Amino acid sequence: MKIIINLILLSNIPLLTLALLSSDKIYRSVNADRVNIRTAPNIKSKIITQKNKGDVLIEISRTNKPEIINGSSGYWVEVDDGFLSESEVAKGKPGWIFSKFLDSYENSAEYLYNRAIELEKTNNTKAVRIFKKIISQYPNAIDIIAMDCLGNFSEYSEDRIKIISCKKIEKDNPTKDSLKEISSKLSISLKNNNKNYLSKISSCEVVYDNSICGYTISKENIFKIIDVNDIDVNKISIKNQTIHYKSKRYGSDYYFSFKKTDSGLLLNSFGNEL
Repeated sequence: MKIIINLILLSNIPLLTLALLSSDKIYRSVNADRVNIRTAPNIKSKIITQKNKGDVLIEISRTNKPEIINGSSGYWVEVDDGFLSESEVAKGKPGWIFSKFLDSYENSAEYLYNRAIELEKTNNTKAVRIFKKIISQYPNAIDIIAMDCLGNFSEYSEDRIKIISCKKIEKDNPTKDSLKEISSKLSISLKNNNKNYLSKISSCEVVYDNSICGYTISKENIFKIIDVNDIDVNKISIKNQTIHYKSKRYGSDYYFSFKKTDSGLLLNSFGNEL
């Protein structure tokens, strides 16, 4: 859990937030899009990558003397995100960003998103307001840890709004069908690329797991993730409330897992098995 401590620093950055983990790392938020991260603290050095508004960086150090760049006074800040130093340009070293483009961690998409998730437990209206703020103000902010999964906080937020709306209006609607009946209807649905039946038997919030990533999505996005053309609906097995399909092209199998409720079965997770 991050411990937030507010500090006013003697620089051009108005209010910075220290986000301390067990290793006492200092977290910052980028405050503009397409900001250059360089190999050295000067504007002539090579560009490693670019960061966008709301992205999170870890501050390592900063230069001792301020300088003026394009009319703005500030410091060069040595930063990393856990992956910068692994790039070919960086060659094992962190990058540098001008302090003008850094803000408090509390202004990051990550912080706002986690705040909205907490608010879902008590105040959906406020949660949706924050999710919409992320969508409009931080469209390019990346979840660096989950970069190989969905990885975009704006996309996360759009999905959370769908989930909140579903829980409020549609709610979960378990099916009375047996697992064998479900497998038959689901196979037809997948074969015809028809999402209606799958949506009908799914929970508003479904867990997706591909052995690399695991996260919740709205049932509307199931068909965006599933490669229906790769699912062999003729090679099917049923075990422990779970329907398994063979992949046509890869070594992994697809699975759809159902939970029992008082009124029937409900899809609550799906994914790929390596």
